[in-house]
Amino acid sequence: MKKTVKVLSLILALALVLTGCVGTKVGQGDGRDAEGNLHISIGGTPTVKNDKNAKTYDLFQENKAKFEAAHPGVIVDADGWSFDLKNYMTKAEGGDLPTMYYTSPTEVNNIVDNGYATDITAMVKKYGYDKMLNNEKYGNLYMRDGKYYALVKDGSLYDMGIAYNIDVFRKADLLDENGVPKFPQTWQELAETAQTIKEKTGKAGLAIATKGGQGGWHFINIMWAFGTEFMEQDKDGKWTATFASDEGVAALQYIKDLKWKYNALQDELLADIQVGGRMLSMGDVGMIITQENMLDYYIEQYGLKADNVAMSKMPAGPAGRFSQVGANIWMFSGTDEQVEMCFEWLDMTGQGPTVSDETKEQLKKSYGIRSEKGHIIGIRTANLWMNEDRIKAEQEAMAPYISVDPKFFEDYTEGKGVAYKFEPERCTQQLYAALDTALQEVVLNKDADCKAVLTKVQDDFQKNFLDKE
Repeated sequence: MKKTVKVLSLILALALVLTGCVGTKVGQGDGRDAEGNLHISIGGTPTVKNDKNAKTYDLFQENKAKFEAAHPGVIVDADGWSFDLKNYMTKAEGGDLPTMYYTSPTEVNNIVDNGYATDITAMVKKYGYDKMLNNEKYGNLYMRDGKYYALVKDGSLYDMGIAYNIDVFRKADLLDENGVPKFPQTWQELAETAQTIKEKTGKAGLAIATKGGQGGWHFINIMWAFGTEFMEQDKDGKWTATFASDEGVAALQYIKDLKWKYNALQDELLADIQVGGRMLSMGDVGMIITQENMLDYYIEQYGLKADNVAMSKMPAGPAGRFSQVGANIWMFSGTDEQVEMCFEWLDMTGQGPTVSDETKEQLKKSYGIRSEKGHIIGIRTANLWMNEDRIKAEQEAMAPYISVDPKFFEDYTEGKGVAYKFEPERCTQQLYAALDTALQEVVLNKDADCKAVLTKVQDDFQKNFLDKE
């Protein structure tokens, strides 16, 4: 890192030492109030009840009462804060982080490097998580140098695919004999399918994101399929961006062709993922790139119908078929005593690997709430746990609430031939934002030179970010 970054990290770390409170939330520095009660706070939890969160709020309050009764002298506080880079450092420096909060896997290394991550390895082993987590497949999300700094938020694991509005495909005469959309198997087939939808229905064939870092986040899946490598590290530890390669340029040309050759994209080209989600829900587009758990959000926000959506695995490109794997990540702050109570909370609320009557009851309640919201239930593409009893308990809790016909999701859940990849290693969010600018240029400017555009983006990303690592 540059000297200034090191100095800043040292100053912030020193501030925490002097104040003596790393996310304890309560003024004595050990997480205890004046009466000696130990407090833990759970980030991303509703603090005020309203029509939309009523069931979630009530369940939290019910669990809070149960937990506090089982752990006298411990108080569980709701904390509505969700991770935001704009105020994270201020909250961390002030000791105001929730004891347990969730973030993106791309932020884990930054939080560790800045000294705000709690090493939870001892607790992971004490509670047996290390023997039940699928570390071989997902360890990169929450481990570093053999130590545990985070946990995956239960139910948040995802891999990306293509979502389809069934009614739009019906109108375009693109359903098979079983009423399932004819899933494009390659990105070239997807372009042609999108063109057909536009020609036959007047609707956009594909809606893509191009801003907010979300365009780049989705676009890397296509770039992988074209053979793009994003960066490399030399023997001295220096990182060099490499994505303006022939393969990267070909991927960007593909996006340009979707707009100018196939006329297949939406009219609102400066778009985040909300635009595509809204269009899919309203029947204004045939396809979007997304992950299954985002469909539940679109159901709540835009009225997407669970029986009018299907999903497939990612199409293949010249280099293969790739899909990004990710999740929401729990991270921790505070004392060892507080972190241990967080593990107790996870177990009691059915988010840990152990199976008890309480776990089963919590899982049933969770699926019951999701069912009332009209969520898509019955689709599982990933299992965080290797504990067969835990997997069975989840399946049994899910069974009464299954809301979709599996035939519309089998291609996605089976994922045959898909290579699953984690996000690029360094400056990930900055990379996504940089790729947004490339996407915007080629969909807004018919004469854009893809090689020149991507080379400039790469040079700027190198200078502004990787060179400062």
